[in-house]
Amino acid sequence: MKKIFLFLMLLLIVIPLSASASQEPPDRYQEALNIANKDLEDVAYPGYFQMQNKKGRTFNDNLYDTRTLFVYGTPFKDFEGGNYRYLGYTMETDDKFTNVKYPNDSWGGGYLEDRNWIPIPWDVGFLQNEDTFGIESNYFDENEDYRKGINEFIHLGLVEYFGEGTDKYPGPACYRGNDSKYRFEWYKYVHILQPPTKWTWGMGRMFHKTSDGDIWYITVPIRPLQTGGSQNFAVNITSNPVEVQPGKTVDVTGKLTSYSNKPVTTKVRWTVNGSTKYKGKVTFTKERDLNFSFTMPSNDTTVAVEVNPNHDMPKNESTFSDNKDSTTIDKIASSLPSNPHLVLQATSPAGKDIHGDYHPAEKRPQGTAKWGDTVKATLKPDKPSAPRGHVTSWRITFAKITYPKRHQKFTFGHPVQPVSNTTKTMTLQGHQAVAEFHENWSINGYASGTGAAGVYDWIQEKTVSQNPKEYPVSAEYSIHFEYKYEIRHVDHDTWTDSEGNTHSDTDVWYETIRKDDSYSDTVNTKLLVNGAARVPLAH
Repeated sequence: MKKIFLFLMLLLIVIPLSASASQEPPDRYQEALNIANKDLEDVAYPGYFQMQNKKGRTFNDNLYDTRTLFVYGTPFKDFEGGNYRYLGYTMETDDKFTNVKYPNDSWGGGYLEDRNWIPIPWDVGFLQNEDTFGIESNYFDENEDYRKGINEFIHLGLVEYFGEGTDKYPGPACYRGNDSKYRFEWYKYVHILQPPTKWTWGMGRMFHKTSDGDIWYITVPIRPLQTGGSQNFAVNITSNPVEVQPGKTVDVTGKLTSYSNKPVTTKVRWTVNGSTKYKGKVTFTKERDLNFSFTMPSNDTTVAVEVNPNHDMPKNESTFSDNKDSTTIDKIASSLPSNPHLVLQATSPAGKDIHGDYHPAEKRPQGTAKWGDTVKATLKPDKPSAPRGHVTSWRITFAKITYPKRHQKFTFGHPVQPVSNTTKTMTLQGHQAVAEFHENWSINGYASGTGAAGVYDWIQEKTVSQNPKEYPVSAEYSIHFEYKYEIRHVDHDTWTDSEGNTHSDTDVWYETIRKDDSYSDTVNTKLLVNGAARVPLAH
């Protein structure tokens, strides 16, 4: 049997002792269990925490005194740096309770959001195996509504320990959750070890699988559910247009949430591309709708709203992680390309002139030709611009070129100017189209031995002055293109628990839309005729 190598990772987290201003943490063990059970009575069965767990292991009062943790039994396995890997066992399932002070086995860098987390790990047989991790499903794992309800507190715990600017985690910042677009449904992946209460942190455990098949785990801090002891605000953008024409008015709405039941005053700031457009005080109770309007600039625009932007009104919010939200609004761009090109490249014919001298074919300067040349026209339109998002593929589906038609009475000795045009279908080559035609309608610029631009017209019996002349050439074409873009969705829920505390949960997700479109256009250019080729004169 192939040996499975398991690399265990335990991130060093120090769980603080935190309490509300109105209630001190209990100092006796049974009282502590009773208060925790009261906090959990609406989500768990009565008397969830006891002095002994299901295997008869005794409540570890020392770990409660020193760490405020509900652990049963004694620490064990892999003693290093003065700490055991496991502190003991959990209440309900006798699951191993990981020690957050145990040194990291390893850290691979990157961000938590980028890991391949294993969903519903308590139902994965490999993780249940006692020879690997030995986890077992518990009451809170099986209660999806409960796990959804604490998702915001899982997020807040990760922000507080692993987000930018934290001093609680000794390693580099590895969580981008302060940016709302990285919000994650962590409740699908966290195996609950200790449920959080109003004044104690919860603990969880997640597992992810590397591309090599190795399994790693991380201990997850879950913030206390207490919200009444300190003020906290949250703000979300609730609606905004996806795309707007430059110069038009943009209307954006948001929702401001307070976790207090009393009227509160704070500041709100709106910015457009990082520039402050509005900042002012607001007074409200629990919730307030926000409205903001601005004129759409000529580029894609990021709009952001912040509550308590300077972190000074008040200074002691329980967390600032949910104080900002932002969205990007795309400008409506024309699908017509900006600089299409029609390139005209003439090549002289190869052969002998009237003196019997051989002349090889040679390219003329681009955009010029002489009578008798073959002109290659290459249509090179720009890549189309998507109305939204970006173009994923495009091609020319039709093209034709129009150029002067030789006058029916034209001869070299009677160079009558063209009075009409002719059209030719171009050969399609994906992003370009090509066609060849002969310049046989003009000898303008040809000097018949006089040193001046002119030719003797035998019909009119005089020298006709014909200087180099530009003739219009155009190409009509159609393009079909495919494009995709993302739509940002915000689902914002607010609820009040049985004790009157207001909670807020926001899910931000993106939907990829794929569409196609077509358009037609005409490109105009000019061909300068400045003489006649030497070889045709011998024919």
